[in-house]
Amino acid sequence: MKRLLCTVVVFICLWGVEGFTVRASALEFRPDILDYPEAINNGTILLNGGIGFAGWSLTNGDMQCPPLMVSADAALPISTLPLSTGLIMAFSTETGAADFSSTNLGFAFRLAWHPNLNLLRRLDTYLLLNLGYIIEWTTRPATEGDFWIGIVIGGRYFFLPHFGAYLEAGVDRLYNISFGAAFRL
Repeated sequence: MKRLLCTVVVFICLWGVEGFTVRASALEFRPDILDYPEAINNGTILLNGGIGFAGWSLTNGDMQCPPLMVSADAALPISTLPLSTGLIMAFSTETGAADFSSTNLGFAFRLAWHPNLNLLRRLDTYLLLNLGYIIEWTTRPATEGDFWIGIVIGGRYFFLPHFGAYLEAGVDRLYNISFGAAFRL
């Protein structure tokens, strides 16, 4: 049994190295970190609308409405640097013990770097920095607010020239994972 397991592991490792070599040469993997991907260019406006999932809870209670998000980004016309800037807004509600509830509204400034990985023609990958403020209305007498910084990686794939899907994951106060529809104007 041990010999069979070792043989299978060696076979998978060797096949994986060979498979990667063939795929990399077939795709001609040549990343260009100082140029936009084909999916976007200078002046492109990108809109995202979706739902998020957070690993945190302000009240340590149950999430009633997960973060619903809308974001807008614009590719900056700064030479060939693949940067975009934008805004994001998210809304969520949750309940806790003893009839406690909270409504949360978050806003953030977004700055993203879009390296051209040359993987797929319609794929836009990015590393994102969020700087934001979240407001929490609770059943307590006071309204609370909080500043935060988040780091997120993401990607958009455009099925049609102006319509696609996005997925983002990272460490952020609004969400840890977010996905939904992407639009390119």
